[in-house]
Amino acid sequence: MKNLRMPSTVEVLTRGIVGCALWACSAYLTVSLFLSMAGRTRGSQIFMAALAIALEGTKILSWRMGGKARYLSYALLALSVVASFGAALKTVQEARTSFVVTATESLKTSQDYESLLKEESALDQEAAVLLKRLGELPPAYATAATRISGTLADIRERKASVGAQRASLENRERSRYDDGNLFVLLGKEFRLAPETVLLVILVFLSLCIEAGALVLTAPVEKAPPPCPLQQRQEQDDVLPGRPRQDSPRTTEAFLSAAMDGADLPYLHGRDATARKLGISSYEAKRLVRVLRAEGRIVAQGKRLRLKRY
Repeated sequence: MKNLRMPSTVEVLTRGIVGCALWACSAYLTVSLFLSMAGRTRGSQIFMAALAIALEGTKILSWRMGGKARYLSYALLALSVVASFGAALKTVQEARTSFVVTATESLKTSQDYESLLKEESALDQEAAVLLKRLGELPPAYATAATRISGTLADIRERKASVGAQRASLENRERSRYDDGNLFVLLGKEFRLAPETVLLVILVFLSLCIEAGALVLTAPVEKAPPPCPLQQRQEQDDVLPGRPRQDSPRTTEAFLSAAMDGADLPYLHGRDATARKLGISSYEAKRLVRVLRAEGRIVAQGKRLRLKRY
């Protein structure tokens, strides 16, 4: 059995750096959650931020301790997931607002949209002037009041028409942004709202951050030391599969040990010789099979003896 590969110093250092970076991201989300509960007092904000960082550190340390301490880590992990979910919801809301603002800003450079805004503004000013004149008319001027009221009605109709044209341009611009938006395209494919797609992706990324922070900051398991038999076998190997001449795994060494102190022509038992040489029973069985094939020993009942003595 081969030894487990030990990680290099660079690999261990890289794991530590990446794990700390992921832990920092997780801590930032938890701090944001605690700050949202701290209010506007500077003292309470500092306290809640310190508490969040302490809990994040406890999560990592309890995970590294292992055993029953990991139950505490699981509880704090649930808290981090809640913080990540809240941050994801906030990001979705900000993305929605940013999307609307971006589409509106793009429309402002359009001459058609700008002319519609100017026309709306001119209609509002004209309506304000007519309303002022209508208010200043004496009660006896009924004909003039009727004429002004009719003009106001026309202005309202024109403003409604301009508003409809402006809304059509806005919808068309947003539709153009939709066609190039990754979350919108995914939403259409899976029949989900773009905000839902973004939320699912953010929650998944948050879970990956938590898992990565725990795994990469966990203590590196060291390979167990080789057993004495394995160490001896590795030292005996000059070439793969070819033992040295003085190795206890050669037929000569095995036969000499089996004959040493035995009541010849009978030999010591296979297992007794294996213990004497410090080799495995499987290796002793293999050597006995080779010696029998070479015609140097035979099996008589359950005992081994020399074929020629």
